[in-house]
Amino acid sequence: LLPDGVTAAGAGIEVIANGPLPDVAVHTDDHGKFEFAPIFPPGYYTLTARDPITAGLAQSRVYLKTGQDLTANLTLRSRGTLRVTVVDGANNPESQARVQVTEVDFPGNTYERVIDASNGGSVTFERVYAGELSITASDSFGRGGRLAMRMPLSSEVVNATVRFNVTGKVSGRFFMPDGAPVRVKLMGYAEEIR
Repeated sequence: LLPDGVTAAGAGIEVIANGPLPDVAVHTDDHGKFEFAPIFPPGYYTLTARDPITAGLAQSRVYLKTGQDLTANLTLRSRGTLRVTVVDGANNPESQARVQVTEVDFPGNTYERVIDASNGGSVTFERVYAGELSITASDSFGRGGRLAMRMPLSSEVVNATVRFNVTGKVSGRFFMPDGAPVRVKLMGYAEEIR
C-alpha cells in the first residue's frame, strides 16, 4: 500500500523475504500484490519492500507456521523535510550547535547538521522517513537538548524546536589551613583550584 494505507502501490516494487532460507525476492503486480512460491519452512521472516521510483520503504516481521499460508500487508513509508531550530533557555535561537536526527523506526538512518551564524539557528534535513524520530542538539559548552517526535506523512516542511537545558555559573571561595590545592568535583567536571 501507499503511505496513505489505503491505495494500492502498483507494479514493480521489490519485496524481499529474509529468514531461514537465503533471501528470496519478488515484485508486485499492477495491483500492488506480491506472492512467494510455497517453498518456505516454518520460522521468522523479515519482509522488506522497496519502491525504486519513490524510494518508499516498508518492513514487517512475520512468523510462518508449518503448512500455513500467510497474508501480510506492507505500507510504504514516505519521506519529508524536517527543519530543526535550536533555542536557549530564554527561547533565543542558538548560533552554534550540532544537531543529530535518528529514525527510531526502520530504516533507522541518522542525519547530522551543524548550526552556525549563517543559518540563523535552524538546519534542514531532507528526505527523512515518516515515523518516530529522536532529535538531539549539543554545543561546545556542554549544553544540550533532546526531543522525541513523529514525522507525519506529509509533503510539507515539518518544524521542530529543541531547547537547550538552562546552565548557570557556580562560584565561591574555598579555604584550607595549609594553602594546599583543593580538588572540586561538580556534576562530572573536575577542576583544581589554587
